[in-house]
Amino acid sequence: MKHRLPENFWINRIPPEQLPDLESTDADVNELMPWLPIPEAEDRNRPAHWTTSEQFDGHQFATYIPEQHEPNYTYPLLIWLHGENSSERELIPLMPKLSTRNYFALALRGDNPKPTSEYAGFGWKPLQDAIVNVTSRIEEALKHVEGQFQIHSDRIFIGGFDQGAELALAICLTQPDLFAGAISLCGKMPAEQSLLRRFRLLHGKRVLLVAGKQDQKVTLTDIQQTQKLLYTSGLDVSAQAFHAGHEISDDMLSSMNSWMMNGICTAV
Repeated sequence: MKHRLPENFWINRIPPEQLPDLESTDADVNELMPWLPIPEAEDRNRPAHWTTSEQFDGHQFATYIPEQHEPNYTYPLLIWLHGENSSERELIPLMPKLSTRNYFALALRGDNPKPTSEYAGFGWKPLQDAIVNVTSRIEEALKHVEGQFQIHSDRIFIGGFDQGAELALAICLTQPDLFAGAISLCGKMPAEQSLLRRFRLLHGKRVLLVAGKQDQKVTLTDIQQTQKLLYTSGLDVSAQAFHAGHEISDDMLSSMNSWMMNGICTAV
């Protein structure tokens, strides 16, 4: 038996037209978002680029430095955990579609190599082990990035796709003080129910759940159940569904950008 979702299920949708567009001209950006400095002349042609670094355990992470980077502006940061059989490079082709100027990004490589898989990528260890290990790696990577660039400590988001989405949500629930919110693209609710034990600190914490309507691995029913559980635990949950399968679509990335910028604009 198939269950139809109620018409009002996808709550808290954020109309992109209500948010400022940081890809517009300098004059428009300064008028709409006066706290964002206009780049100096020598910075205006500075292209976006990636750097790679190695952590204490030998795993790599990649850092995205935005286009026209303004050294004196404290940027939001997106921490990304990739899907199964992928790597930190998953985010590289996605950032230009998300935004070339709005954020720094930090993409970690999974701690569970998959040499026998079709793509010979990486995954993540079982949830309880991964939460501890990856949280430690995130804290180390943050020190590395914050030692070189201006990052706004109250505008750090954690997100991921597939298995990485589940882990990102779990880490945000266990370490809510570290993050402004969590983003789950085609990810299930972590099975460990004790993740919600810090409900007082989780009250009002922002979470974005994004689903593909044709996704057969993580269904709309899965997302609906996750939304209900988080909402009843006091979190500020937004959910959106798009015509896509188990994948990261351009519409999903646009939704991410709108949701993050909405939180940033609201906090100012």
